Amino acid sequence: EFVPTESVLLCVRGEFEPKTFQCKLPAMKPDYVLFGKPTPLEVDVTWASGAGNDCIFSAWQLQARHLSADDGNSTWFEPVGCSGLGSNGRASDTTCTAKELLEGETYDFRAREVCQQPDLNSDWQFSQNITMRKVEAPQKIFAIPVDDVTENPSQFLIAYSVQCVPSLVLFNT
Repeated sequence: EFVPTESVLLCVRGEFEPKTFQCKLPAMKPDYVLFGKPTPLEVDVTWASGAGNDCIFSAWQLQARHLSADDGNSTWFEPVGCSGLGSNGRASDTTCTAKELLEGETYDFRAREVCQQPDLNSDWQFSQNITMRKVEAPQKIFAIPVDDVTENPSQFLIAYSVQCVPSLVLFNT
């Protein structure tokens, strides 16, 4: 009588080989998805790969979703700047700069490992939400003449102040 091993019992999806009753283990989802260096229109997104298991690596897939208050059915999309990830191997391209995002809007991201056999793809790892910085118009603007305004009225300096917001790194555990 066949008694399955613990690894076979833990394998909840995959291809069973009839003679040995073994299954192929899918890739594990990335450990986390982090953000860095946010600007009003772009953000660096990075992730750490999980165990590859029986997956023959094909690519990394990163998607973003715009969390709009008006749209309860926001769709996932590949952000500009994050295509062709993993072309140099599994350990490469675990970061990209998501570009052309909307200032002041909130997004979340997800990443996964894509395998040559789609049924061995990893599950998605989700990020926390990130709200893109919003650049506020300066409250006070000063025009300071460079020279005597009566002799050279076209040269002046513009001075203004804006609040600086430090970069935050968010992660999902």
